[in-house]
Amino acid sequence: HRTSNRDRNPLERSYSSYNYNYVEPTLEEIKKDVAKAKRKFRHRTSNRDTSTLNHHSKPKSKTSVMVNNILSKNMTDDEIVDEYLFSFEQLVVAEMKVLKECLKKGGAGEQGAKALYGSKAWAVPLFEKRENQQQEYPNGVPSLVTMDDSCYGDTVSSLVPRVQWSELVKRYPHKIINVKNLHLVQSVVGRSLYSLPLEWWYELYPSDDLYLVCNEELKYKTSKTMSDVSDFLGLPTFDFGPVVSKGMYNVGGNNGYDKVTEWKEAGGATGLSTPVNHKKSGDGIPISDELRSQYLSFVKPYNERLFELAKKRCDW
Repeated sequence: HRTSNRDRNPLERSYSSYNYNYVEPTLEEIKKDVAKAKRKFRHRTSNRDTSTLNHHSKPKSKTSVMVNNILSKNMTDDEIVDEYLFSFEQLVVAEMKVLKECLKKGGAGEQGAKALYGSKAWAVPLFEKRENQQQEYPNGVPSLVTMDDSCYGDTVSSLVPRVQWSELVKRYPHKIINVKNLHLVQSVVGRSLYSLPLEWWYELYPSDDLYLVCNEELKYKTSKTMSDVSDFLGLPTFDFGPVVSKGMYNVGGNNGYDKVTEWKEAGGATGLSTPVNHKKSGDGIPISDELRSQYLSFVKPYNERLFELAKKRCDW
C-alpha cells in the first residue's frame, strides 16, 4: 500500500490552525450568543435600543457579561476577537514552553510512547532499533514520541482545559479558551512538527511506499504535482490541467469538493506553473520578530528531520 502526505510551511500551518480551529468557530459561537440575546431582548422590549439591554438583564455568567458588553458597545468582529480571544502569539508562547519540556530527551513524549506501546509486539522491535541507533549515533536519531497523547495532558478544570493555558487564564479570566476543538487548539505548534508522527510511519513502512508533497508544490505546480502523486499511486494517466485551471477545492470557505474557488480568490497562481515570485515579503502573520525567530529555531530540527526521512526538501 502506498500513501502520500501533504505538508506546508510550519508557521503558516500554525497560524492557519489558530484561525480555522480557534478564532473562526469561537467567534461564530459568540455571535450566536449575541444573536440569541438580541432576539430575547426584542421579544421582551419593543421600540427600545439594544444598548439599554443592561438595564433589563442582570449578568449571571461569564457569557452573559460578555454578550452584554458586546451589545452595549456594538463591537465589531475584530474588536470581539481582540477582547475575548487569546492572540496567536499568546498561544504559541504557552504551547512552546510545554513542548520544549515534553520533547526533550527522556521527556514525557518519549516516556509516554514507551508506556503506550512499549509492550506491543509490533512496537518492541521499533524501540529496540531506535535505542541501538541512538547508541551508535547519539545526536543523530530522535526518539519515538507520542506528542498528542503525552504532551498536553488532560483537562485541569472547566476554566483551564489544559495546563499550558493556566497562566493565560489567570491573567485574562474574561478570555475564552474552553472550546470544542481542544485537541486542535492545544497543538497549533505541535501540528506543524511533521516529523514526529512520520517517524512511526517510516519505521513501519518502506520509504518507497511513502510520498511527501510540499504544500507549495500542490498550490503552485498543481497539475504536475497531482500527476506525480497519481503516478506514485499507480493510477491511470489523467490530464489534471482542465480541472486544476478552474481553481482550488476545499478552500476559501468552500468546504468539500463540490464547489470550486477560483485561483484569484484563493490567492494562488493558475496551478499550472510556478509564479516568478510566490514568496511574500510579509506573510501577514501577527507575531513578534523575537517569537518568530524562536519559533523557527524550535521547528528547524524537525523540518530537517522531515527532509531527511522523505529524501526531499520543501521550500521552507
